[in-house]
Amino acid sequence: IKISGVVDADGEGEAEPNDMIAYSKPTEFSDGSMKGVMDAAGISVVCCGMGAENYRDPGLTTVSDITRAPTDAAMKALSSVPNSSVKSAKSVVLNFLGGDDLMWAEVVEACEVLSEELDIADGAGVTFNSLCHRDFPNEACSVTVVAKAGADGGEDYEGIEKSVAGGEMYFYQGKWYTVSEEDIVEP
Repeated sequence: IKISGVVDADGEGEAEPNDMIAYSKPTEFSDGSMKGVMDAAGISVVCCGMGAENYRDPGLTTVSDITRAPTDAAMKALSSVPNSSVKSAKSVVLNFLGGDDLMWAEVVEACEVLSEELDIADGAGVTFNSLCHRDFPNEACSVTVVAKAGADGGEDYEGIEKSVAGGEMYFYQGKWYTVSEEDIVEP
């Protein structure tokens, strides 16, 4: 299931969902096979991060330590780039990928972290995609931040090329994934 929406990067960084779609599977692709599409659409990957759930038992104290996978992924993605500026981007896409336990509230929290820490140009659009699927392990999540220099949303493409041109690409454990309209599951 994929939940998509917008992030208010000029305010509190709040994420608002506007679409939910079920897919039968994510589609793996090689970055080389999509290089031409990415270049034509003005797509560049800003940073990627992999996060894990971490629950530390408080023991005899009342203080517990909980790290949520999306926020952990966001912090690791931000630490992987020395300059997290996306000032030249017309839009930024935050792509989260995890197992069936990927929670909406945890993705919202990570969107807030990313929108606060990334140097996003005033007026740039910020959207997110949160894809959870049984093919990926629980208690783990990746985030891939994509900058789009142009306004092309992939209208000139079909299939996975359309998704990639729209900035929807997920890096997970050394592999690239996206979704395609052909894999939508009708309710």
